[in-house]
Amino acid sequence: MPMARVLIILMGLAFAGFAGQSQALDVWLQTVASNDPSPTIHGTTNLPDSTKLLVKITRYNSVFSQNHAASVQGGQFTAGPVTELDGPLTPGRYFVTVSAPPARQQSPDTYDATGRTGDELQGMLVERTPDGRKYVEYKTYFTIAGPPSATAEKAAVSRRDHEQQASWGETCRLTCLQEARDKEWSQKTERLYASKMGRCQKHCVRRQPELKGVW
Repeated sequence: MPMARVLIILMGLAFAGFAGQSQALDVWLQTVASNDPSPTIHGTTNLPDSTKLLVKITRYNSVFSQNHAASVQGGQFTAGPVTELDGPLTPGRYFVTVSAPPARQQSPDTYDATGRTGDELQGMLVERTPDGRKYVEYKTYFTIAGPPSATAEKAAVSRRDHEQQASWGETCRLTCLQEARDKEWSQKTERLYASKMGRCQKHCVRRQPELKGVW
């Protein structure tokens, strides 16, 4: 076989091997909030299409917290509009955290860019979970101009407490229903069944965690 042909074959094999290797993805991401009282978060990134994102918005020195799911399409994503009590946000500074969960929680369509385990992700936005899995996290903030509102903050606290109490109440109801099945309370008289369920839920509600620091 002529030497020139041998060299061409070897170069072709080397190129094919190089092409088959995954390229590290140096992740970048940025966001901007639209300039209105109920802003939408607009983001751009080089993460692959179908990447699932969680966009969390919190307010400085406040109980306000809101999560929005988003997905990358064409290098862009949006979250929002961000509202408070179904209305405009209270004036103040708001922190935005955008995170992309580890690869095993992502669509297989993203693996060509990130690797099946996220090993191809790199850069300043890449973090690791306690068990070593890579994920992406980006943080920034925006400001809603105007004087702070004590009334809105009080309403936010009240709503937080109400939602927490309702959630705990539903947890107690399900817990007691499970206990009723396990202990076969349904075989008791209707009055005794109602009495046992009432005591169970009352005892459960008393054990509700303190609301402080939950959000």
